[in-house]
Amino acid sequence: MMNRLLCFLLVITLCAWLSDTSPVQFKNSLIPKVIVRTRNVLKIHCLSDGDDLGNQYVRPDETYNTTINDSTYICELWAGRGYEYYAKLKVEISGEAEYKWEATHDWIFFTHGQERFKYKWTYIP
Repeated sequence: MMNRLLCFLLVITLCAWLSDTSPVQFKNSLIPKVIVRTRNVLKIHCLSDGDDLGNQYVRPDETYNTTINDSTYICELWAGRGYEYYAKLKVEISGEAEYKWEATHDWIFFTHGQERFKYKWTYIP
């Protein structure tokens, strides 16, 4: 009887933990002829106080999907031949909505529900 109770409590705890996660998506929409002549791979690195997602490399027209459960992440994005285009973004999680980022040659777009924002790349020679 005790084993069943422990299994039940474990399942309830897991469900509660999983329900606190939010989907986050990064899409690479870079156009090779415009900003990235030889390398159009988007490099992404996100971390929070309790989690480091490591470096992720996203090819053109591909998407990196993950779920996160911490409230605030700092994400850095790089693009270009020598990764000379840079952006540092703050991702604040509130609720269970989807968080979508799309990197284009001019802008990085952020969509959360009906809201849409854009961020400019910084050139680092």
